[in-house]
Amino acid sequence: MPAHEMQDIIGFRLVCESLDQAVALGRELRDKVPGTRIKDYIQTKHPHSLGYRAIHAVTRFRQPFLDTHVTVNFEVQIRTWYQHLWACWCESFGEQAKEGFANRERVVPEKVGEQKRLLVERSQQIARWEEKHRGDVQKKLPQFSDGYHLAVAWTAPGGRFHLHPCGTSATTAVKYVRDAESRRDSRVLLLAGVTGSPDPKHLERTLAMTHPNFVKRGPYLDPRDWIPEGA
Repeated sequence: MPAHEMQDIIGFRLVCESLDQAVALGRELRDKVPGTRIKDYIQTKHPHSLGYRAIHAVTRFRQPFLDTHVTVNFEVQIRTWYQHLWACWCESFGEQAKEGFANRERVVPEKVGEQKRLLVERSQQIARWEEKHRGDVQKKLPQFSDGYHLAVAWTAPGGRFHLHPCGTSATTAVKYVRDAESRRDSRVLLLAGVTGSPDPKHLERTLAMTHPNFVKRGPYLDPRDWIPEGA
């Protein structure tokens, strides 16, 4: 598919403090950004009986390219913390299934089927809980950001984490992403909104909640770590 036809060649995720906040942000984006198309999986339930609740907004911008302009589509996913972790769990499982769970775990069809069943069950559990707590603030993420500055995180052998704040310079951030990608046994993550250099243990705890696929090394994320109490 040509790049200009892809809807998610660039993507953003906004993690909200409540389901109602996600709905409000989706409406604001639709009203203030002309041409935005909304997929509302909160008011209109997700197909396939999944409990996934989120707002997916597809919008576009025009970008100079050589002697002309191209239109680039990008997607903004707006969801709560619990929905974000469920989606990460699902993506992690899907990516590893495609890779055949290489070097991680022997493929057992029964276990793969069990994981698929758990994915559906957990999504429904979270959906029922959030419907009862639509306006409740989900204070789970430690704060060391202002939603604006850039930073690059990467792993190193031995499970160590590093973070380089890049201020507002996208050029600096790209340089550090490329440098980190060139290192052996390194995984790289570009973060938005990090104002300083937190303690490595604090950073690891934060990334475990915001980007669990980056931190977790096991074959699956464990839903018992994050299912809401009472769900």
